[in-house]
Amino acid sequence: MARKPRGRGNGEGTVITFKSKGKIIGYAAEMTIGWDEAGKRQKVRSSRFKLRTDADAALVKMRKQHEQGVKLDAKPQTFEDYLEEWIEGIALVHRPRTVVTYQWAIDKHIVPAWQGGCTPHSYPDVAEILQGADAQEARAKVDWADPYGDSPGAGAVGER
Repeated sequence: MARKPRGRGNGEGTVITFKSKGKIIGYAAEMTIGWDEAGKRQKVRSSRFKLRTDADAALVKMRKQHEQGVKLDAKPQTFEDYLEEWIEGIALVHRPRTVVTYQWAIDKHIVPAWQGGCTPHSYPDVAEILQGADAQEARAKVDWADPYGDSPGAGAVGER
């Protein structure tokens, strides 16, 4: 009689069962993503789920991301790091003065607001822009100082 085939092959990951006092308390997906220089297995694990079907779905998602080349072990990117990468991308396709203006806005307004614990929900102007409100109306509420100081009424947008 032939052996029953296994559910997953090598390198396809697994679903781990967490138990406490003999009772199953949750599941998580785990997958090997490679080996380090010392030959130690590098693995990545999903968050915990109450249902095994949720952990199976997370494993399928992890496997797809790994096949697409997404770094599963990468640490979450900080907002400031994202802005640095974004401005570098902008610099490739926009004029230098545009890049200077964007960098000024990031340094003067965006980063200080986010470091102060600001979220789109606590900063009404950003929330209006993100929710699709009229951009001109939302910008008019903000006192944008002139980054260059070369305009006659360097101050709020409405003063020009």
